[in-house]
Amino acid sequence: MPQRLTEALAKTHHLMALAADIEPEEVELLARTRWRGVQVEMGEITLSRYSSLFGPYHVSPAVGAALELPRALNRTWLATTLTERGDRPLPRSLDPTGVARAFPDGLPVREEGRVVDFMVAAARRLGGVVRFYGSNVMVAPVPDAALDLAVYSSLWMEPDAALAIAKAAVPRFEMGINWAGLEAPQTLDRYALSADLGPAGTVVIEISGTSEVPGALRDVSWADGGAVSYQVKWLPRDPRHLAMEFPPPDHCAARVKMAELMAGIARVIYHTVGGEVLDSDGFPIDPADL
Repeated sequence: MPQRLTEALAKTHHLMALAADIEPEEVELLARTRWRGVQVEMGEITLSRYSSLFGPYHVSPAVGAALELPRALNRTWLATTLTERGDRPLPRSLDPTGVARAFPDGLPVREEGRVVDFMVAAARRLGGVVRFYGSNVMVAPVPDAALDLAVYSSLWMEPDAALAIAKAAVPRFEMGINWAGLEAPQTLDRYALSADLGPAGTVVIEISGTSEVPGALRDVSWADGGAVSYQVKWLPRDPRHLAMEFPPPDHCAARVKMAELMAGIARVIYHTVGGEVLDSDGFPIDPADL
């Protein structure tokens, strides 16, 4: 039975609230993509020498109401880490995560910055919220707000083959200028494809070889010497909307539609070259969920 969260604990720790059906193993899996040597003991996920997550704690209705947590999110994880703050956010600066709003006197940096970034990313992936002590500000990252996907594979697709695959998902795809006009295509190590979708913006696939792979591929044998990266990105007509925590309704409606399209493109690439699929935060995605 999870321990019960108290207001005193909540007000002295950064807190991530999740639904009761989110298992600790899911939090652990995400943590392992960001930190090496994660250790797990009863009720604690040790991230590093300086940081840990403790939980899950059960949230009673009374405590949840006092903390203004969504009623459906009654399991929480508390973070212990260093308090390391940098400069204040710039006035009127855009921030899609809400972190700038939560830390008006100085943004978290270094170790605390990594922990805060992870909690926001994990909450986005797992459908939760994060409440920061000190300011008591709560952020609720929207999963659809980060649509970009990446497929990492050991296989390289030549531009013509990649274009054919991309057109199977979106017929408007064209070869990017990184490829057209090269005098020695046999030395090509990166190129791009793009599809102009009119009012919905543009979708770009960036293909390149990389010797540095994300943490999620750290233990994947075929990625030891590097991998081929297929980055699927959405560029809306007004790119400022991507940097807003609360973008206008028309952008939100567009990205809901784009989420399915982006997943379809990543699915076609994966079924062609195999490998691993990651979301915009570098967390692994089961291809069956695309």
